[in-house]
Amino acid sequence: MKKMKRLFSLILASTMGMGLVGCSSSANEEETTKKTETVEKEETIALPTETMSPEETLQLTAGTEIKLEDLEKMPDEATLEENNLMTTYNIVNSFLDENGEKGKEIEMQEGLGVYEYDEHGYREQVGSDGKTQEIQITGITIEEITDLVHNNDGTITKCFVDDYDQEVRGGNIISEKLLAELN
Repeated sequence: MKKMKRLFSLILASTMGMGLVGCSSSANEEETTKKTETVEKEETIALPTETMSPEETLQLTAGTEIKLEDLEKMPDEATLEENNLMTTYNIVNSFLDENGEKGKEIEMQEGLGVYEYDEHGYREQVGSDGKTQEIQITGITIEEITDLVHNNDGTITKCFVDDYDQEVRGGNIISEKLLAELN
């Protein structure tokens, strides 16, 4: 009987000891994760809030690609539109697994003004499968406008062809000059 009590006590003590080690490890991992996330957010590059002059914008041609870290000012969209061009966002779409870890990543382009991003070019969304996606802007590319879509509300949406040969809608035409010509 004494041997059974000792064995039981030993097993109980071992289990409690492993539990404490596990909790301590988990707490340290959470703290490390929080510190890492804070550092990553501090190191992200903010999207420019200034706009290029029309003269600077006219220097950009179809296919011009500017990485986010090199982007000092955003192109003047009206000037681009008047030259049959538009700004597109280069993005990385990261799909998160059930543990919140980044899994598959897809690089693609989105049209200007389609989605709301924070000041660092970042947004999250939940896909139709219920999984969270993290989307980060990595730069811009100047693309040729390939089509215009007249919307029921009177606005006109510009389109471009992406790297996968798919036509993608961008933002609405904002150039007063171009809108006058189209109406």
